[in-house]
Amino acid sequence: MIPEVQGVVSELRVLWDETEALVRRLPPQALTHKQGAGFNSISALVTHLAGSQRWWIGEVVANRPMHRDRDAEFRAEDADTGVLTTRLQEAAELVREILGTLTSEMLDQTRLYRGQPVTVRWILMRLLAHTARHVGQMQVVEKLWASRDGAAPGQASQGKGR
Repeated sequence: MIPEVQGVVSELRVLWDETEALVRRLPPQALTHKQGAGFNSISALVTHLAGSQRWWIGEVVANRPMHRDRDAEFRAEDADTGVLTTRLQEAAELVREILGTLTSEMLDQTRLYRGQPVTVRWILMRLLAHTARHVGQMQVVEKLWASRDGAAPGQASQGKGR
């Protein structure tokens, strides 16, 4: 894997690991909890991240049909840690596989995004920023969940009696 792409994958790996750890430490009801109107659940955010990574890298970069239903990603209600971590791991595996085939020259190739040409390099930066943004949202949702029972930030509340 070329060094530039290896750096992106390394940063994505940190975000994937943080997401997986967050999903594993929360109780099922926290994974589907929505703090209020306009908030996404952690389940929806994990599903969306996996879908967007598969789409950006699989479909846009590698031209493989991914059959994505973006709207359905935000309706996800999976409270099963195994389902969510598998979804995340499968997307990560696809990303690593495809990015491992890229050459330096391929990073300057263009793809269409919203009718505009963008480079593969731009797509990688977009994907990294998008992933980081949503992992941060999940971390906020986790803190809000924990604060429901007065738990200290960083300690996942089990939501007793809720």
